[in-house]
Amino acid sequence: MYIDTKDLPRQLQALAGAFRTVQVEGHETTTMHADAGTWSGGTRKILSAVELETGRAVSITDTFSAPWSADRASREITLKSGFGILETGHFCGKPSQPRLIVHPQDLAPLLPAPEADLTPDEQVWLHCVCSLISSYRRQEAQSHGMTEARILVARQGLFNRGML
Repeated sequence: MYIDTKDLPRQLQALAGAFRTVQVEGHETTTMHADAGTWSGGTRKILSAVELETGRAVSITDTFSAPWSADRASREITLKSGFGILETGHFCGKPSQPRLIVHPQDLAPLLPAPEADLTPDEQVWLHCVCSLISSYRRQEAQSHGMTEARILVARQGLFNRGML
C-alpha cells in the first residue's frame, strides 16, 4: 500500500526523501539479491535496515564488492518487530519510490488514522463511481433518491477526503 509521507510517524518521514508517498509492505522475510547495489542499465537497488522507533537507517547493501565476487550472494532477511528494510535506488536513471518492508506486527501503527464515516449519499456516489461507467452514474444515484444537488455535495465530500 502507498502511504502519504505526512501520515508516517515523524521519525520516519525523512526516509521518503523528496517523494510524497512511500510504498509500505508487511512481510516476515524479504530477499536481498546478489546484484543489490550494482548498476545495470541505469537501475540499482539500495537496502537499508531501519529502526522504526528512531528512524535511524544503516545501509546493508554491499556497494564495494565486484559484481562477480563470491562474497555477493542472495540472502533471506528475517524481519524482527521494531525494524524494517528500506529499499531505495534508481530505475532507468531516475530515483525510485522508497519501499519500506516491515514485520506485519508493525504495519498497523504506520497506517493513518481512520477518517470519519461516509454519509449515506457519499456511500451511494462512491458505489456509483466504482462500479459504473460515467454515463450511468447519475441515473443510478437518482434511483437511490439523490437529487443533482445531493450528488454534487457527496462528490465534493469524497473529493475533499481524497477518495476521488
